[in-house]
Amino acid sequence: MRTKPLILDVDDDEAGRYAIGRQLTQAGYDVRGAGTGARGLELASSERPDLILLDIRLPDIDGFEVCKRIRETPSIADTPIIQLSASYIDTLSRAKGLNNGADAYLTEPVEPEILLATVNSLLRMKRAEQRVRRGALQWQATFDAIKDGVALLDVNGEIVQANHAFEEIGGRAMAAALTDDMLPKMRNTLSRCTEEREWNNRMIVLTLDPVLNERSEFEGCVCIASDVTERRMFEQQLRHTAKLESIGVLAGGIAHDFNNLLTGILGNSSLLVDSIPENSPQHEMAREIYEAGESAADLTRQILAYSGKGRFVMDPVDFSAIAIECRAFVRRFIPTGVELVYEVTSGLPQVLADKSQIQQLMMNLIINAAESFREDSKGRVLVRTSTSALGPDFFQPGEENKPGEYVSFEVSDNGSGMDAATQHRIFDPFFTTKFAGRGLGLSAVQGILRGHGGLLRLESSPGVGTTFLVYFPVDTSTPRPAAEAPKPARSDRRATILVVDDEATVRSFARTALRLRGYNVLLAESGPDAIARFTTERENIDAVLLDLTMPGMDGKETFDRLRAMDSAMPVVLSSGFNRSVAEERFRGTGIAGFLGKPYTGNQLVDAMNAAIEAYSLDR
Repeated sequence: MRTKPLILDVDDDEAGRYAIGRQLTQAGYDVRGAGTGARGLELASSERPDLILLDIRLPDIDGFEVCKRIRETPSIADTPIIQLSASYIDTLSRAKGLNNGADAYLTEPVEPEILLATVNSLLRMKRAEQRVRRGALQWQATFDAIKDGVALLDVNGEIVQANHAFEEIGGRAMAAALTDDMLPKMRNTLSRCTEEREWNNRMIVLTLDPVLNERSEFEGCVCIASDVTERRMFEQQLRHTAKLESIGVLAGGIAHDFNNLLTGILGNSSLLVDSIPENSPQHEMAREIYEAGESAADLTRQILAYSGKGRFVMDPVDFSAIAIECRAFVRRFIPTGVELVYEVTSGLPQVLADKSQIQQLMMNLIINAAESFREDSKGRVLVRTSTSALGPDFFQPGEENKPGEYVSFEVSDNGSGMDAATQHRIFDPFFTTKFAGRGLGLSAVQGILRGHGGLLRLESSPGVGTTFLVYFPVDTSTPRPAAEAPKPARSDRRATILVVDDEATVRSFARTALRLRGYNVLLAESGPDAIARFTTERENIDAVLLDLTMPGMDGKETFDRLRAMDSAMPVVLSSGFNRSVAEERFRGTGIAGFLGKPYTGNQLVDAMNAAIEAYSLDR
């Protein structure tokens, strides 16, 4: 009599048999091996294994045929078979393997945990089938779905017998509550009835299959209860993620177009502010236009942060230091009755992040927590920084599984808290529980997290309070070299800059700003136009300002064409999108700089000055 289940591994790869055999032996199984299909059939008949692992590619008989012959041999026909293959991984091969009688079809390389789980699952199924065969015929149908809750109901819906899983899901109380209206339907049709119901905050799929006697009369039914709560939650999360992605794409496109318009508004108003005397009424008007443009630019930055396309300048940062810097600013938004408590850890590992975006994230979370208290009420907001080692089990469906060390930032309050419906909506743009919202709020937080590969966890209950925990991966890259000291500018002829942008407002502003600082300016409205201007004026052009996003020939293709004509020409990229994305796309190409939209005249001139100075000294 066997003390351990016996597994037969049929595979012509001796190393593979050894590896699998070692794993299964450690898991408590006896393992025999065969290197050919014929030897596998011989051992299957003589040893009567509890399970067979069967490779498809064998030197004599392929695995499909071996599986078919096993199923045609009565003494071993019910042996569970797992077919494995590194070559036959297409859908038709899978279907062929399963149609020939395989119980599972795995493609190699297969994770050891998956293989072992599949073996354990099939052996459990085999043992269940053996128990069912010893019972009555109706119980074989019942236990075909042994992993779900299964019960036999009589004609009145009373439970005659139920398995353990059925009792765990809800037992008699669930059956009585959920099947009353399903039984009449099944009696009338004498066919399967399936419905999804809610029970104790769980989603249950109930399936009723009629049991008929020899005269086709209704004698009861088999009730199968499947708990699909986690599956429904995952599907809901996927739909929510797709919704956010769609909104993000739309928001990013709108923000990009606004940034083009704001470049003209901010740029030209900054030129007016500089050119009009301060004691003039027009100076104040120009300044108000400029400040309004700055406010609009801040909103587009929030929109881009929400979409995950913000202009991030990634540097190693200390979360505790940033939290302390934000303290003085957020204090003015904290009601007098609310205590703001800081518990920050010194010596935190650095995180590669955009400091300004992290500041925005922290301030949004702290101010949001402070506003959770009713007017004139007392409470407490705790701000905490620390480190956490996140394992594989921490990550949720849809998140990139990257275990390791993370820096965490926590904001918790003992305010009003949120119910489940509110928690589901808080990351929607412009959603607020207050009288009036002030912007993208927590949706911008989510966009910043997406742009940095960060994670968020939320715990909240009405009347108890709320805790937000965000995690950012620790920066494990090598320290960045110190920046070189700026080189002195050369004294030379009046430089010429080629401005390439599909927006007429941007081109007009750039031309005005650069001419005021003594530059010659050439304009191009598209990639082909830029190539044509560069071809005829190449000897006179000292630098190029190139928009990254243009219809037709985009900035990358235009850049490649320009560099093919002059490999040393300094090119400054300009875009309303993410700086880090642009730099990653142009990595190793030697771009002379990046100018994020919207920009002012001074920022434009500084960027072009730096590019030309570096170019002239390297010549």
